[in-house]
Amino acid sequence: MKVAIQLFGHLRTYDKCYQRLFECLGKLYDCDIFIHTWDTVDHNTQTWHNHKVKKNLSKDEIKQQLIECYAPKRFKIDHQNVKDEGVVIAQDKAISIFGIKSMLYSMREANGLREEYEKKNGTRYDYVVMLRPDVELWFPLRLEEFIQNTLPKDLENSFYFGGFFKYKNLLNDWRAIGGSDVLFFAPGNVMSKIFSNFNDLVDTCIIQEYSVYGPEYSFIHAIQNMGITLQFINYLWDEKYTVLRGSEPQFKKTTVVKVKQKKPKVKKWYQKIFRIHLRTYKLELQFLIMLPFNILEWDINFSHFCSIYISIGKRYKGSI
Repeated sequence: MKVAIQLFGHLRTYDKCYQRLFECLGKLYDCDIFIHTWDTVDHNTQTWHNHKVKKNLSKDEIKQQLIECYAPKRFKIDHQNVKDEGVVIAQDKAISIFGIKSMLYSMREANGLREEYEKKNGTRYDYVVMLRPDVELWFPLRLEEFIQNTLPKDLENSFYFGGFFKYKNLLNDWRAIGGSDVLFFAPGNVMSKIFSNFNDLVDTCIIQEYSVYGPEYSFIHAIQNMGITLQFINYLWDEKYTVLRGSEPQFKKTTVVKVKQKKPKVKKWYQKIFRIHLRTYKLELQFLIMLPFNILEWDINFSHFCSIYISIGKRYKGSI
């Protein structure tokens, strides 16, 4: 699988996180890196916390660090002229509208670097992973573990995101999910669709609806409004990864897992005739898989709580 990694935003604690990025993602796939960042290491806008990295690097030093740490295919460093455009309130905390716009702009620019590279070099990436430089991965981010749970009809139109629950019993309420704009991935065409609707994305994110986490909910709500299927993945903040902030005390975390490459599985002879697989809330049945064409495909969804997928003939990408 060919994967583009797109880093966006201030570098912050990049020097503590970049090695785990390669260990838990870069080594698993054929990856290229694209980066958009700013000429200051940390932000200068109001947000919900006061943790900041106490480090100053010149633009030339930032450029050198990007090349040495990430060896990106393309990168861009912008200067940020901070403006007071007001704030939004989430959990009784004020968050700068300019800061939200800057975050989305950085995402768009990183995505644009990848699109330009694809166009110039004829390269095509199967999936695009977007995350911040201050994200420390603790466990391997194996994309196929989440992709294989996607209904075949949704494979080319899904947006996968992590985060954390404020209230874990509210499983079907996007308003209770925080950190959805920190780490996410999608097919390249989906990522391009999101940022081709940049103005709609910005407008939605700065007009807050009631939610536990305002900006995050608005972010995924805007993407859903584009007709894209949301897929919340079991790769959770403070369970599989965390965000390292400069002056924030670091708590003891789960032991970091060393990545090992999986050996390709050899299919048994009967698996070419019949396969059955039971996942959480989903049963998949496949018959006569050796046929080069699909005879029948039947997908039953019971109010989004469980589903049954049956097919006869050729497998689809993303099936069992």
